[in-house]
Amino acid sequence: MTNSRTLIFIMTFAAMFTTQLVIADDSNYQRLSLKEGISVEVPRHWLVHSDAEKKNFAAASEAGTRGTGNNYDTAEDSSRLLAVSALPMPTGAKIRITVVRPLRFSGADLRAATAKDLKESQAELATEMSQAMKATGGKLLDLKVPRVETISGQSALLIEYRRTDLRTSSPWTVRRYRIPVGDKLIEFTTSYRESDALIFKPILDHTKQSLRF
Repeated sequence: MTNSRTLIFIMTFAAMFTTQLVIADDSNYQRLSLKEGISVEVPRHWLVHSDAEKKNFAAASEAGTRGTGNNYDTAEDSSRLLAVSALPMPTGAKIRITVVRPLRFSGADLRAATAKDLKESQAELATEMSQAMKATGGKLLDLKVPRVETISGQSALLIEYRRTDLRTSSPWTVRRYRIPVGDKLIEFTTSYRESDALIFKPILDHTKQSLRF
């Protein structure tokens, strides 16, 4: 009798587990194919912004970075390929992809960077970012020491920081990955409101893992 009950339990558990796998694979995500051979998965129900909206974001970014020395987003050959926001609005998470030329550093440069190199870059970045955010009414709360990670087999510089939100009291966490590939720099940025981290962080982690180029 004990063996029969055990077998029934195992079969029931297996059926439940299989169902969960099917649900997870029944895609809540869509893969978007962009220019430059880049693709990424984003939630189907999130808002993919139009070209006009992306230009507005670029203009706002330019206004914030003028005079800071950080012209990644304002370079003449910078191209904003994707802007996605979580719904409902006001959004609690965002995804951005930009391509920049000319290439400012290579994968070999990142792999050769020492802990001292990365630590020294932190202060310079903090100054640039604080100035940019101040120009738009925001504030940089914290900037981690940049680190080198691997995305889709390529070395990537991760710049992670926390900033204020002009609408709510909850700060945002921003992760900006700068990935040198061929003759271009792919800048992949994810951000989420920390009060909604339980919902959005796993989604953004999945999006990062899905990035292909």
